[in-house]
Parts: sequence; structure tokens; C-alpha cells
Amino acid sequence: AHMDILGQMMSCFSLTDSKEVRSPGCVSGPDGGSFTMQCHYDHGWETYVKWWCRGADWNSCRIMVRTTGSESEQKNGSVSIRDNRQDCMITVTMENLRAGDADTYWCGIEKAGTDLGAHVVVTINTGKILVMGGCVLFSFPASSLSSLQPVLHCYPDHHSKKKSQLSAHLPLLKNLQWLSIHPSPH
Repeated sequence: AHMDILGQMMSCFSLTDSKEVRSPGCVSGPDGGSFTMQCHYDHGWETYVKWWCRGADWNSCRIMVRTTGSESEQKNGSVSIRDNRQDCMITVTMENLRAGDADTYWCGIEKAGTDLGAHVVVTINTGKILVMGGCVLFSFPASSLSSLQPVLHCYPDHHSKKKSQLSAHLPLLKNLQWLSIHPSPH
């Protein structure tokens, strides 16, 4: 199922993370390709097991791969994880990406009680992106236009002290063409 892009982007800012683990918030990779990203953690957690799980709900996310408590890379299918203890860094790679891989994931540290973690919103680039005047237009292949709407995200002024808030202006995009944008005749 298609995950709403605006919802994904808003999740970059709205989920609560542990202060001991820091993630990039959002990563993306090309359809059929891969990405590698890092989460950083505070000193003192080097010898603990690290993991990568899928699902926006922290309490029920599904662990896809975990370390063994060492620095050796662990792989499960197309997902791998490695812990660099010297730099306090968890590296996760996802390969052979598909649109269905778009979701919220967590990189975390297993410990007694509640684990520590930071969320990562993963998006899969299947279309085109156009950036103009503080707005990002995500368009989709012509074959998918019947089921997906183009989405426009506008970022606030750089000088705003609030966290970035995104808004969608879908009615403005009625005349979007796959390779070009034509002005509306109305």
C-alpha cells in the first residue's frame, strides 16, 4: 500500500526518540537501489546489542536485524547492521529497495527495561522531484497517476524558529504533466 508522503515527511519531526540515540530522521533510496545510514549513540552503550526494526509504533515494531554485541556485520536478507564502537555509530544498509519498503523504522539499543531508539522515516524514490522557491514537488510516473496524486510540500521561511511544518496544496496541481508543468487555463 502507498504510504502518504506528507505523513512520512511529518514523521521526520513528530516521533519521540531516546536522547541517547540520534538518527538522521529521514532517509531515502531509489527504487531497486539501496541506502546506507548511520545512527549515533552516547558513550557507555558500546557493548550492548543494537537493532533495526520496522513499524511506526515503537511498542510493536518488528526487529529485522540485530548485532550480536560485537562489531561484526549482521545480515538478514537485504538488510544489514554493523556497530562501530569506537565512533559509537550504528550503520544500517537496506538493498533491493521497493516501494513497499517505505515506512518508519527504528535504530535501537537493547537493554534491561525499555530499549533505547531513534526513528528513521524511509522513503523510496519512484518518481521525480522538483524544487522551486522553498517548495518540493513530488510527482509520480504516468502509470501511477490514476492511483496517486502529485504532492507539493512547502517549507517555512529559513528564519522561522519553529520546527519545520509541511503543508500540501493538492488542488493546485490538477494540470501536472509527467515531464512538464503547464499553467492552468483557469
